[in-house]
Amino acid sequence: MVQDYHIEDAYSESDIQVLSSVSEILAAPISKFKYQKQLKALNRDLEKIVTKRTEQLEKTLENLSYENEERKNTQAKLQKTQKELELSLKNEKELNLIKNTFYPNGFS
Repeated sequence: MVQDYHIEDAYSESDIQVLSSVSEILAAPISKFKYQKQLKALNRDLEKIVTKRTEQLEKTLENLSYENEERKNTQAKLQKTQKELELSLKNEKELNLIKNTFYPNGFS
């Protein structure tokens, strides 16, 4: 039989059902392959995004660690300076007491 696509009765109902079943059977793996390919591409893209973001976070963490160390050093210096100032103030008060003991009316 020569196929003629213009004849309405070229395919029987049974032929149409068989062709329909075969097309459904073939469509599933084709769709699956297509979606697997898309999924692999999406996974590659996601991996690139994750890698880039991880690098950004590592750099940010490094910067924050550096800033934290700087703050700790500055705080230690401030505490040392504060202790030195407290000691200077204490010494100045003692000197004033000694001065007032020897010169109660101040210098003349």
